[in-house]
Amino acid sequence: MPNVAKYDETAVIAEQQKHQNPRMRFTSIQSKYTDLNTIFLPFQDDLSSFSNAEYERLKPYILEKSIPELQAYIAANELTYESLVKFYLYRIWNFEKDSTKSLQAIIALNSNVIQEAKQRDKNRKHSKKQSPLYGMPILLKDNIDFIGMPTTAGAAVLASHYPSENAFIVDKLLSKGALILGKTNLSEWAYFFVKVVR
Repeated sequence: MPNVAKYDETAVIAEQQKHQNPRMRFTSIQSKYTDLNTIFLPFQDDLSSFSNAEYERLKPYILEKSIPELQAYIAANELTYESLVKFYLYRIWNFEKDSTKSLQAIIALNSNVIQEAKQRDKNRKHSKKQSPLYGMPILLKDNIDFIGMPTTAGAAVLASHYPSENAFIVDKLLSKGALILGKTNLSEWAYFFVKVVR
């Protein structure tokens, strides 16, 4: 996984200033606060052996599939929870590293998620009945507390805010064996302070 270089967005921003909607006249496109290299650092070793060929091989088993379909493929040994997690991490990396495709949709990733997926694979072999959510990677909106990851609500001022307990919904997901893959970005405070004028 080569480092992602910051690209020069000066021309793109200048062009965007002509947009008829003032809300679309950006001052920045690439995040000043989220460093993709830092986010993906914990996965470098695990993803170094995950090739594009493997990604393409797994695509038909994962993309546009429901949770029951994914679980069926796992039961048939076509997939593992580990390969499912690696697929999504690889996909996120490939979209976010390319400035022409980047959605900046992911604000943080759970650095332990691959190890947790491996553990789900081991435990699956010793348990007959599990929740449909067992081993499924879940992304949380970044105003939902998850111990070990910051909850920023999209605000730079909360970049160092680490919750002391999980949100109720997170505890419920974890109790069913779900995997917290990471956090998704959102508008600052989820537009909480915005007054909509009609």
